Amino acid sequence: MIFRRLSKRSDLTSVILRPRPETEEAEEGGCMVVMDPHGRRFYGLDAVATRIWHLLDGRTLGDVAEAMAGEHEVPYDQVYADLIALCDDLRSKKLIREVHG
Repeated sequence: MIFRRLSKRSDLTSVILRPRPETEEAEEGGCMVVMDPHGRRFYGLDAVATRIWHLLDGRTLGDVAEAMAGEHEVPYDQVYADLIALCDDLRSKKLIREVHG
């Protein structure tokens, strides 16, 4: 594995992830299709994953989880666990990357 899975790290609340600038995306009806940086594969995101994609705009994962928990009236811990799983998947497909500062 090229990167260490987020779920294996201890404190992720201050981690910032962003979509890779070389990805292509198209949105319709609240869902999104994202093309990998090499232009070989397309990935579909449902409405919740699309909203998270938009929140990966420089916010920390803790802030993204808080926003999603508030918007969907779901406990923070549940949202946080699901967020980490989604971000692990998006990173493994090279659609997002960790940024510093």
